[in-house]
Amino acid sequence: MTGTPPLLPLDPVRRNLLSEPQAEEDPLLAYLESLCAALLARDAAVIRRHLRHPLARTLPRSVRDEALAIARLGERTLRAPINALRFYHQTTQLLMGSESRRVAAAAESAETGSPDQLEFPLAANDD
Repeated sequence: MTGTPPLLPLDPVRRNLLSEPQAEEDPLLAYLESLCAALLARDAAVIRRHLRHPLARTLPRSVRDEALAIARLGERTLRAPINALRFYHQTTQLLMGSESRRVAAAAESAETGSPDQLEFPLAANDD
């Protein structure tokens, strides 16, 4: 199989996870949402496909191990993907934080009229 596997389409499980519109813009967040949806649905084939995705290398070991365990146990397990959901939540919080800082900085520069970069006058060196 060549290329990267497709992510799950937006379904009712993912709609519950989707909290910010930026989720559709950020590939990592879209990947995490899709992985969490597969883990909550306990779909072993989709979980394994997600673990073969190139973005799976960014997952913490605890999340990968948990995903493998849920894929192995299949639908008969009642195990919740706590580590994956926690990582998803932390990632969304970090992205929201960086977005809010960027918006605040842009608003501040718009209020003060100063550009994002400082301009220093250049003077000829008469040495």
